[in-house]
Amino acid sequence: MHAISKIIARHANRPSVEVGEIVNVTPDYVMLNDRGAARAADLLRKMGGERVFYPERIVVVFDHHYPPIRQQDSVSQKRTREWVKEQGISKFHAGEGIGHVIFPEKGYAFPGALIFGTDSHTVTNSALGCVATGMGHSDIASYLALGYNWLRVPEVIRFNLHGHFRPGVYAKDIALRIAQLYGEDAAPYLGVEFAGPLVKTMQMSERLVLCNMVIDFGAKTGYIQPDEITARFMSERAPGFSWTPPPPIRTPIAAALSISMFRRSSRLSPCRMICPMCAAPASSQTCASMRPFSAPVLAAVSRTFASPPPS
Repeated sequence: MHAISKIIARHANRPSVEVGEIVNVTPDYVMLNDRGAARAADLLRKMGGERVFYPERIVVVFDHHYPPIRQQDSVSQKRTREWVKEQGISKFHAGEGIGHVIFPEKGYAFPGALIFGTDSHTVTNSALGCVATGMGHSDIASYLALGYNWLRVPEVIRFNLHGHFRPGVYAKDIALRIAQLYGEDAAPYLGVEFAGPLVKTMQMSERLVLCNMVIDFGAKTGYIQPDEITARFMSERAPGFSWTPPPPIRTPIAAALSISMFRRSSRLSPCRMICPMCAAPASSQTCASMRPFSAPVLAAVSRTFASPPPS
């Protein structure tokens, strides 16, 4: 089994699962953002539910519309605060940052975890070596009532990344290039694993960006094999979480694609040169290389964003 299948099997209390099989799973944590919490709570009531099954596993984050900019947002957040208190939910973060950043920073995401969220970019957390996926409000409401929900065990495609970052090139450019090359439906309901020499050198910030984008080509979850960089990140954010990186393993996948950061390579197919990319509305597939810009212009842009704000 691939690591993604193993994680699903463990949370289904099963020794093993098969690709394509539908199983009931209990996640470690579920993220409800400001709008998602209000809608899921309302649907829970309409389903006849009164109490959430696992209040200790629910994390409520106000990030999309906080502070509220409209009257209806203010009313909704007030009701959500009352609901959080009524349900005994202690993990509540209002105005502390974006939920997809709070989860890894607070230790809610960790290697081997299963995470649901009311936002498609919940997949960001999979950079830590876990299964993380967004769900609709009715699915989340069902989880709130029952304490579990279903998943289909996905096939997995692996992108092996080679080379090194050129000046002005970052993880976001790799993801945009993949979307441009293979389309927004490149990985429908698939697990997407990133591996290869380049990934091993990436810091967690770049890995999070890479996995954040897998939903933009249809993936169910991302995945990066946990390693020493993951262990160091976890020790700094969640020192009470004891975890040792496992030895590297090769796990079965449906397909593998190698992408090179260099122009030519006799070993890789297909070999693609990654340049700084610029996404255009309204599709991640509609993006263009910034190669026509001169190197001094790109260097100036890089310096601008890298420089600290004036005091």
